[in-house]
Amino acid sequence: MGKLISTVGGIIAIVAGALLLLRWKAAFMICLKGMCPAFLILAGLIAAYAGISEMKDEAARKKEEAKRKTEEKK
Repeated sequence: MGKLISTVGGIIAIVAGALLLLRWKAAFMICLKGMCPAFLILAGLIAAYAGISEMKDEAARKKEEAKRKTEEKK
């Protein structure tokens, strides 16, 4: 019974959301325009953090390889 209620509730939410989107299209577009710069900044920060983390991992891996080669030569 719970699955049926959640399915019907989901369909009602989709229909209500679509109707409200049509009614408040201008307000939605203003909100969407306001969210775009914030989203781009956040996505850029995440990408930069991932890139820096990747570079640190690569440097640590190279350092570890150099250490292993030095130990093998001894």
